Amino acid sequence: MTRKEQLIAAIDRSNDSVIDQLWNAFQSMPHEEISSPLNEPETQTILERMGQTPQHFLNNGNLSDRQTRKATIAQHIQNRQASRQ
Repeated sequence: MTRKEQLIAAIDRSNDSVIDQLWNAFQSMPHEEISSPLNEPETQTILERMGQTPQHFLNNGNLSDRQTRKATIAQHIQNRQASRQ
């Protein structure tokens, strides 16, 4: 029995007050939790959801290159450690 079938069977066995509580909880869920990601195109990129790219990364050239990205991160860590001492 699938989860959907189990849920339907549990609803069939439940009294009206439990069904009302379940319905209210379902209605209060944010839209993105109850919608299928396969049915709707993504409206925001990951960077937009995370709050955009940190500005200090934009000044370092092509971060698509692994060596450049590795050097940039290493420099950032060194700068952070130096500022803590």
